[in-house]
Amino acid sequence: MRDSDAYSHFPEAVRYHPPQLPRPPKRKRTALRYTLYTVAAILCIGIGVVATANTPTITPSETPGTNSTAATAIAALPPATPAGALTAGIYKVGGADGITPGRYTTVGSEHCYIARLENDSGDTEAIKSNNMLRGPSSVTILNGEFFEIRGTCEFTRAG
Repeated sequence: MRDSDAYSHFPEAVRYHPPQLPRPPKRKRTALRYTLYTVAAILCIGIGVVATANTPTITPSETPGTNSTAATAIAALPPATPAGALTAGIYKVGGADGITPGRYTTVGSEHCYIARLENDSGDTEAIKSNNMLRGPSSVTILNGEFFEIRGTCEFTRAG
């Protein structure tokens, strides 16, 4: 006896029929997708144009002192780093290609990390001493060490 014959004496309404799930609609929204991509690209380009529009541009003047926009742009530039100042990086101390050993000072900044290192391997075992500085500070670095600065502080040699 087949399975279909076993239930043939039940009326159609009593038989169990699993629910038929609707098929998901086919995605034909390519026009909408390309429109969104185009709008996103235009926004990115617009933001880039606005960001570069705020950058001061220095243009040479035909006659010295006659171009007021160049003078305004020069006044808007951030202050220059003092000559010989150490900024973010790792410096070798001593030797022909290194910085001069001695005492270095900073006026400090919001974010300033320094470390005296045995070598420039990047291993934490190479750290002799380190500190997060806030406000005016000084550090004495010795010949043969490496000096690491991270952040926005600038060090100058004292005396």
